[in-house]
Order: sequence, then structure tokens, then C-alpha cells
Amino acid sequence: LTWKPITKAFIHRRADDSIVVNSVSELLGHAKVLLGHKPRQIKGRNFEIPGAGGFLLAGKAEYLENYYVPGKEIEVFENLGDLVEKINYFLAHEAEREEIRRLGHERTLQEHTFEKRLNDIFKAMGLSEKVKAK
Repeated sequence: LTWKPITKAFIHRRADDSIVVNSVSELLGHAKVLLGHKPRQIKGRNFEIPGAGGFLLAGKAEYLENYYVPGKEIEVFENLGDLVEKINYFLAHEAEREEIRRLGHERTLQEHTFEKRLNDIFKAMGLSEKVKAK
């Protein structure tokens, strides 16, 4: 380890060149990365697969449960053994897999489209323009 990543755990430089002390949560996040515990991140495919009508069996990712209900709208696995177990389970339980697929697709169309995301951003910015999908 060099001094630079350790320093970044405690302070960071903003776009305006000011230096700010990191919050406790930022410090803990940097510590996890420095110790090799990188959190798994949500990927585009976590929305694209259910959005296209597919059954999503994904690796557990930080905050994914804020967007879908695991076991109801998507399914997640913890490790390779869990993945193999769930693949075998859902191949043998087609009706349950289909219900999760259907609910995940519905949730995506209701809450996770580009139209919805852009309108949420515009609303947060105080803009009233609506994006309409063609």
C-alpha cells in the first residue's frame, strides 16, 4: 500500500479544489476496499433482464433489495454453491420461476424504465418537463 489510497480514505478533493474530511460511512467504505472487501455493485443487467421479461438470478449486490424484492421479483445467490443450488431448484420449479419472472417484469415496467428515471431526475432538479417513451 502507498500513502495515497490511505489518505483518500480520510479526505478527498472536490471539483472546486477544496479538501473535505470524509464521513464515517465514506471512511468505512474506503477501509473495506483497502482490505479487499469490495462490495458488489448493481449492474445494468439487473434491470435489463427483468425489463426484457427474463428471470433474474443475480449475485447479491449492495442495495439491490431497494429496487426488487429477492425471492418475489428476482432471485439472488450468495456464492457458487448457492448459485448451483438455485439453478437446480428453479429448473425443477417452473411455476415459481415464472411467477418471479412475471413480478420482476411488472416491477421493472412500473418503476425502473428510462422514462421513469429521467422524470425522477427532472423532478429532483425542479423541472416539470416530462419524458415520454415513443
